[in-house]
Amino acid sequence: EASGKMSEAQAQFEAALALDPGSAFALFHRGLALEAQGRLTAAIASYQQALELSPGNVDYACALANAYVKSGKINTALATLQPLTDAHADSSLLWYNLGFVYSRREESKAAIDAFQQAIQLDPRNDGARQLLARSLVDASRFQDAEPLANDLVERSPNDSEYLYLRASIYRGEGRFQP
Repeated sequence: EASGKMSEAQAQFEAALALDPGSAFALFHRGLALEAQGRLTAAIASYQQALELSPGNVDYACALANAYVKSGKINTALATLQPLTDAHADSSLLWYNLGFVYSRREESKAAIDAFQQAIQLDPRNDGARQLLARSLVDASRFQDAEPLANDLVERSPNDSEYLYLRASIYRGEGRFQP
């Protein structure tokens, strides 16, 4: 049923685009609907058009970059986001997405720096906190990761991903015995 609703949403965005072909907003949302339907190539094209009409829009650039990552074009994702850092240095969303791309490129230091910047800008960004902790674990910086993981678990004690993260830290520190 969700796929049917996305098809309906896409139809509405198509109708909006027929009336206003230059609507970056409608192109962006059509991209979201296409991506939800698994039509990644079409979604990328729609996101690209939205970004061309509204250059520098962080939401559009992040959606495009995430679609590139899903399609295996990690370097293209990075090239989409990096030019925005000067003009949007205050965007937690941008730094979060940069951290995600850097982590996919296995660039731990750059990922850690980007996630830390995202958290500095928005301390409630639990997604950035989780991925920062994961990047710290990947870099064997368990003592730095543990307070982040403990805080996440304290606030959401039934979240299996947070519990797994903390278990990974314990295992890395040798405190986990199967």
